[in-house]
Amino acid sequence: MSSVPGWMCLNDGSNKVLFDAAMFLADADPDEVAELIATSWTGHPACQVAEALVESHPAVKSFFQLLRVRQQFRQSTSFRAAIDPLRAITWLRRHRADLVKELCNAGQQRPTRSQACRAAQAG
Repeated sequence: MSSVPGWMCLNDGSNKVLFDAAMFLADADPDEVAELIATSWTGHPACQVAEALVESHPAVKSFFQLLRVRQQFRQSTSFRAAIDPLRAITWLRRHRADLVKELCNAGQQRPTRSQACRAAQAG
């Protein structure tokens, strides 16, 4: 399975951690993917992907352990994350064509899915 690069770091840019979002995308439901696409593969949805990888990715787990330590010392625990959009769309087309088709079929009823469909077809 090819990889989908993602990263996360503290809001000040320190403690950057790389992760593979393909592990998440393999089981993601259409609404989760539509949300990622709607936010350009960044923001809260990308942070949720990182959080979902805690148990399967040692570096991500260590990052969240650092956040817990920082919280104990009342230091900032805010972080940001992003996923490579081109690699993610390419991965979805190759490995989850059914999901891309579902996003497109449901697009008429749900604007977010319609946007996701257009992005998946254009990417």
